[in-house]
Amino acid sequence: MAKRILIVEDEEDHRDLLRLIFSVHGFDVDTAATALDALAIVHQRRPDVMVVDVMLPDLSGWELSDRIKQELAPDTRILILSASADIMQRFQHSRADDVMMKPFDDDELLAKVRHLLA
Repeated sequence: MAKRILIVEDEEDHRDLLRLIFSVHGFDVDTAATALDALAIVHQRRPDVMVVDVMLPDLSGWELSDRIKQELAPDTRILILSASADIMQRFQHSRADDVMMKPFDDDELLAKVRHLLA
């Protein structure tokens, strides 16, 4: 059975690229452009893993990951994507499971997600 991944990215081009990367590799992919849309999707279909951009229009990716882990789906694995230089410092105080800097290498991103699902 294919693993379900939820991509949370407000930039449509990035969201489409991430959808392509994961769908080509056999994942069932849902996408959301906002944290509120992501919360609704998590309520309906619990993803196995989420890839979440840190800069979203309504909540930060950090806030979203905290809400998911605390309130909805504590077992869902969450990878945060960010171009911010302070990503590692912020990660240490979050509920996210892993982080990755933008721009990213597709193979490294896939490896991180597969590791989270192992």
